[in-house]
Amino acid sequence: MATKKTSAPKKTTTKPAKLSSADAPASRPFANCPFPEHLRVDLESAQTEVLKSLVAHDAPLPVFSTRALEHGMKASGAAGLRKGFAWNPQMDLAWALGYPKITFIVDGALATESKDAILSFYGRTLSDLESTSWFDRSATVYAGLVPRRAAFALLYELEQGEHPFDLSDEEFLEATEPRDLSPEDVRALLQQVDEPGSLVRIALLLEALAGSSLVADLLCELYHAHPPADDEEISDFQIEIADVLRAMLRRVPSAEASALRERGAPDPRAEGMQAVADGWSSLAIAYLEWADGVEDEVLHAFLENSKEDVGDVPFPRYLFAGGEQLIEAQVALFDQYMDGPKFFFSQYSTIRHPLLAGPALQTRAERKYREGMTLWLERHADFLRPCFEALRADPKLGKHAAEALKKLA
Repeated sequence: MATKKTSAPKKTTTKPAKLSSADAPASRPFANCPFPEHLRVDLESAQTEVLKSLVAHDAPLPVFSTRALEHGMKASGAAGLRKGFAWNPQMDLAWALGYPKITFIVDGALATESKDAILSFYGRTLSDLESTSWFDRSATVYAGLVPRRAAFALLYELEQGEHPFDLSDEEFLEATEPRDLSPEDVRALLQQVDEPGSLVRIALLLEALAGSSLVADLLCELYHAHPPADDEEISDFQIEIADVLRAMLRRVPSAEASALRERGAPDPRAEGMQAVADGWSSLAIAYLEWADGVEDEVLHAFLENSKEDVGDVPFPRYLFAGGEQLIEAQVALFDQYMDGPKFFFSQYSTIRHPLLAGPALQTRAERKYREGMTLWLERHADFLRPCFEALRADPKLGKHAAEALKKLA
């Protein structure tokens, strides 16, 4: 994405005082959110517990919502619902419908909606945006969670080819005012994407704001607008579009999913089983994590025979797709995951399962995640305490378990 030269950096606002464990979040009101109740989710992850802790003690708690859940139990992926997989029913549904490839809009996480508040939230300054885009600079902070005003700042950059932070305060608020997106708006925004690598993130953001049916339909339209070159089987744009559609088709009704597949959208179960049969490990991993109707034994055997392919890459989605046997296999590989703690912090921590107590302790042992993981432990103390007690005698995790129990005492 293009970006223009910026003026001198401005000071960012200071972050509000952090929420202590003595506060009682359940008794506090929630921030205003324009989306109805059935589109709101408490992820109960370590990452979202940190976001809640950033607001002032007497401020309303942030609200996480997404129109990706608008079809609810009528969505095709709802047939695979696993009750009790996550910490609450709405998050159970999010997993059935394709989490973690979902974007959530956050209301109430910013002290104000000013330029400085957004930059401070992301730990950025104007000087950071002199040589790269706001889209790039915001990509790795609170992945999958976007404050509403920041979301429209991203859309402004996509529309205008420059970030809005050089505008005056008044102009900034006008340019990034949240609004309903029409089908024409969404089509125009998707057509503005000029880099295949940006497409998934933009599509998921638009889905969160405008709904799965509309975005999936337009992605199929876009798929045919980017045909492969003569020497390619499939274009880079088509690869990215197929990638996001594997998850998104879980969020539209079954009839819509079938119609979209007739227009070229992928069927991950068929793709994945064919890749397993052909021995294409990396492709099978990418496909099967979005599939239903695959026996645990097939996935478990595949994973066990493909450790070289998954040894340093975490696959949180497999914990949902593969059932109990696969959870055991994935947890056993946690030590080998290069980014295991990062993924636990943001994604694995949404899952309610005793086998994840060990990875939770390993994640908390890393300094950068300790504060957030401690907030998460306190949130789920009743469930985790007996799990940690069982790990006291573990030669590798016993010390971490004892420390966590002391914190929860």
